[in-house]
Amino acid sequence: NPGQFSFDRFEAVANEPSGSGDRGSTVVGLNYYRRPADSTQTTSNFHAGIYSNATKRSVDYSEEETSYRVQELGTNIRKWQRLGPLLVEAAASYGYFINKSEADSNLVTGNWGLFRTEGKTTLQPVSFLQLGGFGSYRSRSDGFSDYTAGVRASFSLAERLTLSGGFSTGTRMPTPQQLYWQSETFRGNKNLTEESIQGLQGQLEVVPIHGLTIGAKAHLKHIKDGIMVGSDSVFTNTNPYSSLSTTGFFDYNSTHFEFSGSATLQQFGDFWKSSSLQRPVDDHRRIWFKGSAYVKGYLFDRATYVKAGLAGMITPQAYRSARYYPSLDFWQSAGGGIIPSFNRLDVDLSARVRTIMVLLRYENVLDDFAQQGYFETAGYPMTRRRFIFGIRVLFRN
Repeated sequence: NPGQFSFDRFEAVANEPSGSGDRGSTVVGLNYYRRPADSTQTTSNFHAGIYSNATKRSVDYSEEETSYRVQELGTNIRKWQRLGPLLVEAAASYGYFINKSEADSNLVTGNWGLFRTEGKTTLQPVSFLQLGGFGSYRSRSDGFSDYTAGVRASFSLAERLTLSGGFSTGTRMPTPQQLYWQSETFRGNKNLTEESIQGLQGQLEVVPIHGLTIGAKAHLKHIKDGIMVGSDSVFTNTNPYSSLSTTGFFDYNSTHFEFSGSATLQQFGDFWKSSSLQRPVDDHRRIWFKGSAYVKGYLFDRATYVKAGLAGMITPQAYRSARYYPSLDFWQSAGGGIIPSFNRLDVDLSARVRTIMVLLRYENVLDDFAQQGYFETAGYPMTRRRFIFGIRVLFRN
């Protein structure tokens, strides 16, 4: 019960006495870039390449031990072309996936190939109006395929008001894991069908004074035949459901200060189309308040640039979180437990001296003051106060 969990490391009793996990990825690629002969054009208009991506993951705990190793060998190409007010972008790729440990892998399938293609167009007939469309298609060698298609539009008035919106529709094919996984606890399902997804989004931005942006946005998504882990631990297609998210926000950016804030309300339901079928998700409202405040500027006769401030979030009420399956590395919107309200505040300090960047961050500074600890996902308590130091060096000629 997250509401009764003891965050004292000497008193809390873990559900799992021990466990281990390992994840790795090795990417090797050779890419070709080309840009226009005009030296004033710094962006490239053609990309092509070949690559190898080897991934592995293993988990070992009381319920079960799972692992897989897959290597993808592929090639890709992308082209941009401007035709007057019209900008066209097209891309295609092919990857061949090799199941490196087929004999002892929980991914019980052979090798497979995946072809991907996508396109995007942007048309700006007048300075205050921008229209666009996009689409994609994927086909896998096991017979599954999916697509997306959509349109969008943006209207701006004197750089003071911007109104944008869009609509998209498409499908999403089951992953090899959802189809072919076999372990002691979970099973794939070869009879799964593609998910059907429609989305509608809109946004309004107003700039009342220089540097300040105030706005609101909303996103409505409807999912039919969504894929989740069923009560029998087998992947299954679910009844239809919708998700509605609305956000109000502001951003202020000046020479020495940055401020931002937002309030988000998200809820599942039958917002797209009413249905008598039982929804696989709950209708609890989720509310998040987020904000940040930073001061920035040059110091030591412009020898260094420093930015320091606070960033945090508050969830004022309890809600049912998403559920995570460790052995699958799979998230789903339904099935999580109720988590109490929580808050988090981080302190950041970053500095740049020539090509050296230093980061100091103190996370969750109000731990043991405003709360004893918190959950973002039921069953997995978040870390307590934590200090992070980072350094990055940029080499360039």
